[in-house]
Amino acid sequence: MLSAAEIFPDLKTTRVPSTSASAMRVRKHRERQASGKTCVMVELDAADIEVLIEARVLDAGLDHFSRKALAQAVKDFFRLSRWA
Repeated sequence: MLSAAEIFPDLKTTRVPSTSASAMRVRKHRERQASGKTCVMVELDAADIEVLIEARVLDAGLDHFSRKALAQAVKDFFRLSRWA
């Protein structure tokens, strides 16, 4: 039986990047490392969220805050505190 390479000699095979969870974590880690960023996990309680709202980096009108909104608020808070 002939292989695909024998049947289609002009066919270029491309390597499909791995999409496993661990491969994605490693890829993101390398991208962050190359751009000089670090990823950390932070627990925020209600008092921490109140500080972000008082600093006006988090919208007080929301009753639920997504992880993305909280992450952006923390980044904005750090940037504001740099100039304080």
